[in-house]
Amino acid sequence: MMSDSTQEKAVAIMQAYIDAHLQQPISLLDLAKSCGYSPYHASRLFKQVTGKTPFDYISRNCFYPSH
Repeated sequence: MMSDSTQEKAVAIMQAYIDAHLQQPISLLDLAKSCGYSPYHASRLFKQVTGKTPFDYISRNCFYPSH
């Protein structure tokens, strides 16, 4: 079982990937590769840590960018 810090680190990597590639198409496979997990596990982990799916996060950042 992964520790909370390992899970949070993986999600932080995915969030950084999203933020860096927001103007390009992003697939679940891209996110999974960025953190080294399968697409299914990456998606499940992202939702578990953030409460949102990766694509909810992407949609929100497209409309309300942080920078």
